[in-house]
Parts: sequence; C-alpha cells; structure tokens
Amino acid sequence: MARVPVYQRQLSTAPISAPRIQPDIADTSGLTQGLNDATRAATQIALEERAKADTAALMSADQQLAEWKQQTLFGTDGVYTRRGGQALDITGQTLPAFDQKVSELEEGLRTPAQRERWSIIKRNQREALSNELAKYEFGQREQYYDEVAEGQRQTAIQNAKLYAGEPGQVAYNLSKLQAVEGAEAQRKGLPAELAEQQRLASTSRLHTAVVDQLASRDPSQARTYFLDNSLGMTGDDQLKVRTMLQPLVDRQVGTQAGVSAIGSSNAPSDRIFSSIIQAESAGRQFDARGVPLTSKAGAVGIAQVMPATGPEAAKLADLPWDQERFQHDADYNRALGQAYFTKQLNNFGSPLLAVAAYNAGPGKVQEWIKQYGDPRKGEISEAVFLDKIPYQETRDYVTNVLGQAARQHEPSFGEIAQAIDGRTDLTLTQKQYALSAAKDRLEWMKAEQKQTDDQNLEQAWNVVLQGQSYAAVPSQVWSALPAKARKDLMEYRPVTTSDPEVYYRARDLVVDGSEVNLLGMRGKLSDTDFKELTRLQQDRRQRGAEATSAIGTTDEMFKDALRTAGINPNAKAGKADAKKVASARRYVDTQIQALEQAGGKKATREQVQQVIDNAFIEGKVPGSGFLGFFSTTQHNFDRAPGEALNVTDIGQVPRLEKQQIVAALQRAGRKATDAEILRLFNEANQ
Repeated sequence: MARVPVYQRQLSTAPISAPRIQPDIADTSGLTQGLNDATRAATQIALEERAKADTAALMSADQQLAEWKQQTLFGTDGVYTRRGGQALDITGQTLPAFDQKVSELEEGLRTPAQRERWSIIKRNQREALSNELAKYEFGQREQYYDEVAEGQRQTAIQNAKLYAGEPGQVAYNLSKLQAVEGAEAQRKGLPAELAEQQRLASTSRLHTAVVDQLASRDPSQARTYFLDNSLGMTGDDQLKVRTMLQPLVDRQVGTQAGVSAIGSSNAPSDRIFSSIIQAESAGRQFDARGVPLTSKAGAVGIAQVMPATGPEAAKLADLPWDQERFQHDADYNRALGQAYFTKQLNNFGSPLLAVAAYNAGPGKVQEWIKQYGDPRKGEISEAVFLDKIPYQETRDYVTNVLGQAARQHEPSFGEIAQAIDGRTDLTLTQKQYALSAAKDRLEWMKAEQKQTDDQNLEQAWNVVLQGQSYAAVPSQVWSALPAKARKDLMEYRPVTTSDPEVYYRARDLVVDGSEVNLLGMRGKLSDTDFKELTRLQQDRRQRGAEATSAIGTTDEMFKDALRTAGINPNAKAGKADAKKVASARRYVDTQIQALEQAGGKKATREQVQQVIDNAFIEGKVPGSGFLGFFSTTQHNFDRAPGEALNVTDIGQVPRLEKQQIVAALQRAGRKATDAEILRLFNEANQ
C-alpha cells in the first residue's frame, strides 16, 4: 500500500465543520516536518517508477534480441540450416547483423542508465553468439574439408577402377589418393602411426575396387594384381578379396581347361591332317615290300612329302633336315608334313585352299584364285570354287579329306574326363569346373554339328527332289554327309505309298515333341505323307502340345490297347511288333476317317475308343494258315480284306456291342448265352 502523507492523514481526520483556528508559533514545526516527509516520499515513488520503466525497457530490448537470435540461428534459413561450405563464413555474415539489430534496439533506450546497462547486455550477448558461431563454423569447416577429401578419394578410386586394365592410370590415381591422405593428416595434425593407418585404409579401398573390376573380366588378371598389391591392403580386405577371387579363378581356370581338353584332343586342323595322312598313304611309311612308300611324282613316306620340300618342311617343324629319317622314320616324316600343311593353312586361312595346296601346290591354288575368284572374300563360294578346280584328282582329294575330317570321331566325354583327371596342375574344384565346361562344350558342338548336318542334308535333298541326280549335289555338301545319308540319296526313288512303320513311328515322335529328321526318312515317305508330317512338326514347334493334342489323346488310347494286347508301342522299325503297330494304326485311322466322313463331324472320344476296341478284337481266321489248311489267331486289324474273323472268347466282344446283342435277344424272348452272343457278333462283323 502507498504511504499516505502526514498532512493528508491530518486533513482527513479533521472535522469539516470545525472553525479554523490560527495556530501559535509552537504548533507550526510539526506541519513543516510533515511537508518534508511527503516530498521525500513522492520523490522516492518517482524514482521507483522510473527504475521500473528502465527495467521494462531493457527487458523488452533483451527479449527482442533473444527472439532475433533464436530466429537467426534456428529459423527456416537460419545459421544451423547451413552445412559444409555454406557455413564457412557464417560468423562474418551473422555478427554484423547482430550489431545492426543491437543498434536498432538501442534507439529505444533514452536514459544513460538504460544505455549503460544495455552496453553490458550486448557485450555479453555478442561474445556468447560469437563463440557459438565460431564453434559451429569450425565443425562445419572440418566436415566440409572431410567431405572434400572423401570426394577426392572416391574420384581417385573410381578412376582407378575405370582404368583397371591400365597400370599407368591405376598408379596415377593411387598417387593422387596418397596425396589426399597426406594433406588430411597434416590438416588434422595426426600422429604418424594414425596417418599411416588411414593411408593404408584408403589404398586398400582402391586396390579392392580395381580387383573387383578386373575380376568381372578376367579373374586370373585380378589375382595377379592382388598378389602384386596385397601389401597395400588391410588384413580384412585381403581376406575378403581372397574369398571372393578363389571361386572365380577356379571357374575360369577350370572352364579354360575343359575347353582346351576338347580342342587339344581333336582340333579341326589335326583332324584334317589326319585325313590327309589317310588319303596320302593310308597311314603307312613303307609299302608291302618294306621300301619307303614313294608316289609316281616322287613324294615319300606317310605324309608323302616331296624330297625338294623336305628341307623347307624340316625348318618349319624346327627340326634338322635328315634324309635318312625322312625316308625311314614315320614320326619324322609326319612332323614335316604337318608343319608344311600348317604353313599352307596359315597362308591361305582356309582349310579347303590349304588342302588343295598340299595336293596340287600353293602356286596352282593362287592361279585358280586369280582365275575363278577368292572364296575368302566372298567372290565365289567354296563349293563352287571346289567344283571349278580343273584337276579331277585334286577335286576328289579335297572332297575326301574334308569329308573324312568332318566325319571323324568326336572325342567322347569319357576320354575328355580322363585327360582332365590326369592333370596335376588343377585343383579338385578346378577339375569339377573343367568337367562341367567340357560337357557343355561337347553338347554345344553336337548341336552345332547337327544343325550343319541338317542343313547339308536339306540342301542335298532339295537337289534330288527337284529331279536331279545325286551327282548334282555340291561336292563340299556331299563330302560332309554321313554314309547313310549318301546311301539314302543314291537309292531314292519317288514312292506313292509310305512305309507304314516309318510313317507312324515318325508321327508318334512328332506328337511326343521329339525333333524328327524327316529328310532322313524321305525315301520311305510319299509326298503327301512327307508334307503332312513336315506341317505337323512345324505346327508342334510353334504351338507346342496344343497343336497335336487331338492326335495325342487318340495315341494314348491306342498305345493302351497295344500294351493290353502285348504289343510294344515303341518297337523299332523292322521288328515284328513295329509291323503290328503300323497295321493297327492304319486300320484305326481308316476306320475313324470313314466314320468322320459319314457323320460329317469329328469323331467323339467314345467313338474313337470303340474303333480301337474293335481293331484289337482277337479271333480265328479260317484258311490263313499253311496252304490254307489251317486257321491262325489274328487281331481284327491283321486280317486281309474278305477274310472272316471268328471270335471264340466272349471276353473279346466289346462291352457296348455285347449289351446291344443281349438287349436284342431279350426283346425276342431268347436266352442270352455266351454261344448265342458270339454267334450273332461274328455274323455281324464278317
């Protein structure tokens, strides 16, 4: 509560109606004292009110400054939203703004006391802000430099990885990486041991990246790089790289070993030269008299090398020329011949031209190339070039050699596996990879050879089917055909009726989805059946099982009937069961076609089953035995037109027909005995 001056208290207690009394001199001293007290009280109140106002103004300014600082530091675009390089000069940018804000707020302070107090506040606030900004800026500066250094590291590592196969580029980027690590260690003032650890960690990252890149292209090269640079990698990275590389290297080494085993066991050039040896001397160094085998032209030995060519061939084989060994050592003579053939193969770049050069001489081959065109440049096909060779002997020689080489025995998987297993330089894992690669390679080679054989066979048949003689088939194609295909072409005569065994066996295979060489069966198929099977096979390839589903369903029913009758549905052509299968097929197909033509629609499954059941009914055919004196047991499909089939086993009567006969007998009031049923059934089916 505010103090009440004495004079106010006195006035307030005096009665209003009391007469005014003039005090005497002694009484005025109390009044004066009261007035002084009132003045001092008022002054004190004023001072207090002024102090409150000063404090409120300072508090307001301080509050506004705090709000500005809060917004400046934590606002949407505040100090703490700036990272890395954006914060490097944040102190220099923020303190001037702070000073400006302080000046603005200072204008609202009027009294010296306010300003004096404000100067203390702003000094403390500025110092605190400056310290906070400096600390933040230092942290961001270090982070920024760390990010820059990491960016430089990653650039060096990525460039080294990009040029992993170029040692100079890798070394250049490695030196850049080491320079970055040196600068970082100096900036941070790292001790030597810690600096070395960081340098090793970075170089290890680079080496690991290079190994990864090389491993994707050439694991062996990656392993070599790793062995050369493993000392510049951490122990953990070394372990990871070894673990990653080993299976890749095993796979690469094993795969190469598998492919190499096939190539070395039966290389095309080796097969060709082996065919040359057979064509030249039948593999003999001496004739029947034990004298070195010598041709009319003077060629000697197993490889039939001319004496004048011998010294040159010996030089090519990296062997000393030895006349005595040339005549009496088959291995020496063969080595000379192979070296000479290899030279022709390298010079001409074509097996056909090289074989022709071995027989007629390289000079003659060059003449023919100039005269007829170069098959290597596409000026003429090899087949046409071969046919144009003017020497019949050389034409036959080239045809026989290349044909024999193409038909030579391919290495078996067992032979390859044995060769791989005998290698001591491969680990067990690498041998497993080698075996797998060799198997895949052999399958691929067989598929490639089959495709080539199919193409040659198709080309040869196209010639013959156009009415030309098999002699018109190009020599190169003819020589590459297997013996059976050549025999089929030579014996081909157009047929009007297909061999039923061949036709139905081919159709079964097509329906099952097997790839059938119809051209190989061409000589035993009529044009109509060949075209039908060709269309069916193409349809099966394109649409799958759906294309032959109807035939397939009938076939399964038919095969079930064959098995029930004790006939092998998959019997090979020529076997007794194969003839029965073909005869039954023909009977069933004929009956179904007649049924469909009569009804004008596709036969139902039940109708097909009825036809098949009827085909396999078994009975006695009178007069079918020796000289017609005996009866033989046959199926319905076996009997010739006009022959009767007497069924004696009630179990052979189809269920549906048996039910119909029984119903007819019952309607006629007759007893349905087995004998009566068989009699009526036989009468109806003659």
